Amino acid sequence: MVQAPNIRPRIFDADDPALTAGSERLGVLVVDDDDTVTRFLGDALARMGCDISLAHDFDQAIRQMHVGIDMVVTDLRMPGRDGMDLVRALRESHERAPLHVVMITACRDEETIGLATEAGVDDFLFKPVDPVKLMLVLSRTRRSVRLHRMVQRRNTMLTRTHERMRTLLCRLRDDLDAAAGMHRRLLPREEQLPGLRMTHVYRPATMLGGDTIGAVTVGEGRTLFFLLDVQGHGVRASLASFHYHRRLQQMAPADADALSLAMQRLNREILAGEDEIYATAIAGIVDVPAGEGWIIRAGHPEPLLMQCGGGASGVARPLDTAPAFPLGWFSQADFRATRFPFTAGARLVIYSDGLLDCCEETEIPDAQSLAALLDTCRDQPIAAIGALVERLLARRGGDLPLADDVSLFAIEPDRVSGAFHDRTDP
Repeated sequence: MVQAPNIRPRIFDADDPALTAGSERLGVLVVDDDDTVTRFLGDALARMGCDISLAHDFDQAIRQMHVGIDMVVTDLRMPGRDGMDLVRALRESHERAPLHVVMITACRDEETIGLATEAGVDDFLFKPVDPVKLMLVLSRTRRSVRLHRMVQRRNTMLTRTHERMRTLLCRLRDDLDAAAGMHRRLLPREEQLPGLRMTHVYRPATMLGGDTIGAVTVGEGRTLFFLLDVQGHGVRASLASFHYHRRLQQMAPADADALSLAMQRLNREILAGEDEIYATAIAGIVDVPAGEGWIIRAGHPEPLLMQCGGGASGVARPLDTAPAFPLGWFSQADFRATRFPFTAGARLVIYSDGLLDCCEETEIPDAQSLAALLDTCRDQPIAAIGALVERLLARRGGDLPLADDVSLFAIEPDRVSGAFHDRTDP
């Protein structure tokens, strides 16, 4: 037990500004079975800017531990459970708390120091207590507590920021899901296209893509169809493709001349926009009762015209169309419609260049090879084309991200409805 005379109180000066200047108040618990020592150390630490609690044995010290205690100064030798037991108990119950533990002892042997350090002691003060060393211990504690409090504040800020970001991310994901759902709802449905059978594949490279597929009835027996591929991916491309989709539907061209004018108008609108954006496009009209159609290709891969049934073989071929520049390149671009036969057994397939990119990955090097592959479905229902492309995408690895949006749209006269001319092109 430490005797009060050995502490040399004359060193401490309550008026010394160096003791408290710029310091943060710490909560300190002083534990010693000698009441004189606890009061003296408590008074000295209080003058150094600390809030003091006093205890005289193990049990009282445990009861005194509460939120706000930053440092414990304990004697090694105490009746009953000594300072070593107290340190172990404190470390077990305050594993995550920034508690600085200081032991006062007259023992300087390595074994005692080693056991105390292993128990969880951070600093030692040897008897007689040197006030300067006490000041240094307090300074180290302040730095440690200051750092911990700073980390706590930053962790709190990070937690709040994380929660805000998580909330924003959830809202953004909901918005993206809603936008993706709007694009999916634009896809044509067979029940909306009298006199036609159809299939389509629509696989955006990201949640939102720049491709869009559309088809709408524009007159008795006539259907407008199109596939647009807006430059890029993501929100900007998706918004643009959604807008252009609606514009073509609104213009609803019903013949070859109206189709050319609609494409010219859309081209001018894209050029007039502030965004430097462009789109490849393929758009056409089929007249099922007349057994013919018209098509415009603007920077897009060539459409495929297939002849199905009747023992036909090897007849899938690229449709010879008048080439045109992509929409949004040149204001004076010419968009001329090409007429093609759309009689019994005809099957028209249009697709984006993203499909060709996927074909290259699966050892189908060009459009002619793709045509030959699709031609294997000529004696099957048109839905077999969509299923074949889906299998093609699966071959490259279903989890692999797409480099570009993949879109395909195929139509044929409905043989059941009888709403077509069974004739060949003159």
